[in-house]
Amino acid sequence: NIAIIYHDADFDGKLSNEVCRFHLGKLHPDAAIHSYGWDYGRPVPSPLKHLDPLLGDQSKDLWCDYDQIYIVDLSVDELMAQPELRDKIVWIDHHKTAIDKWVPQGLNKYKGSFTGYRIDGVAACRLCWQWFAFEKGPHGDPRTFASDVYLPAKQDFIDRRVTEPELIRLAGEYDIWDHRDPDAKVLQFGLRSLHDEKLGVLVHGQLEDCGDADILLRDTVECGRAIKAYCDRQNDEYSAAYSSTLDWEGLKFCCLNIGQRGNSDLVRGGLKPEHQAIFSWRHAGDGVMVSLYHAPGHEDIDLSIIAKGYGGGGHRGACGFRISLKQLSELIP
Repeated sequence: NIAIIYHDADFDGKLSNEVCRFHLGKLHPDAAIHSYGWDYGRPVPSPLKHLDPLLGDQSKDLWCDYDQIYIVDLSVDELMAQPELRDKIVWIDHHKTAIDKWVPQGLNKYKGSFTGYRIDGVAACRLCWQWFAFEKGPHGDPRTFASDVYLPAKQDFIDRRVTEPELIRLAGEYDIWDHRDPDAKVLQFGLRSLHDEKLGVLVHGQLEDCGDADILLRDTVECGRAIKAYCDRQNDEYSAAYSSTLDWEGLKFCCLNIGQRGNSDLVRGGLKPEHQAIFSWRHAGDGVMVSLYHAPGHEDIDLSIIAKGYGGGGHRGACGFRISLKQLSELIP
């Protein structure tokens, strides 16, 4: 009986879930595997133990009923703080603020307080693939890679010495803003254009290494390239017209109401030489989602410290938090 809690706000989290389901299904063909998509700011999902015809559907906090709980591409403080779940949890993540919080200083990134695999700067979907698919599993030969641990180290991913599906590499490099491969960005647009059925065919074809999987991936990339060219032009015109400069937390931010989920490209047209970072926000119904990003030439700034101070977290150059409209009005003149 296995649970997977994954970050459902982006393709890194969604692909992390798919990788886990793919390998766990092969390792435990008779297991019941339940996936729970989640994002920060929402109630923690509660598992359904059974459907009782007399009592009806009852959702209770019954995480102890699971034999294993995979938490991938995020951290769930409410569960990770429960000592009785500690031995059940396999935590695979790459977010600096979460790793700093839950891995005691001086401990190996995946031999820390939880079983799992954690490297700041390597996307979770890539870590998930190596956790299951490394030649000898999580306890393979430490001499295979440059690291002194059993699994690939950060430099092995940077140098692309790991073996993994092309879809996982491209999605993973995009998620940590490694844009050496221009296909990483355009693939995101192509993936968003796919209906669930076709997306499923692509994902499982890549994981199974089927014959047509690479053709479908190339088609998705080319579709994304055309979509991105159109979106970039629209976004540049909008951000150039409506962005402003925000002096906040000792930095000069390029500030913009993006009105949608997105990334720093939505603000690109409004960037000026004096901007040290990007402050994008959108109304999310019950509050405001704020995203902070590096501005070009200022990658040395750790924006996650600011996000953490407002109850959020993430990476040094891509992080966020949630506030109220009243708080936003106090931040933005």
